[in-house]
Amino acid sequence: MVHQEDFSRSAGILELLISNGFGNMAPAMEMLMNAAMLLEREQYLKAKPYERTEDRTSVSNGFKPKSVNTRIGELNLSVPPN
Repeated sequence: MVHQEDFSRSAGILELLISNGFGNMAPAMEMLMNAAMLLEREQYLKAKPYERTEDRTSVSNGFKPKSVNTRIGELNLSVPPN
């Protein structure tokens, strides 16, 4: 089942691609990569942010900013600390 916030992230990415086309993909790629890192963190922790479960493996402590230069432009990402 798709959660509402996952759907809204996908809709935001599609909206950026539709309105800007493929010429300005950097903002859409930022959103996509940040969403993927959030999902990966949830899978690793076995819990969503602020969720308490018996299966939770660890805690998370915010994000750190990271800029990555790519062919499509500079991506400003929010990377979960390790």
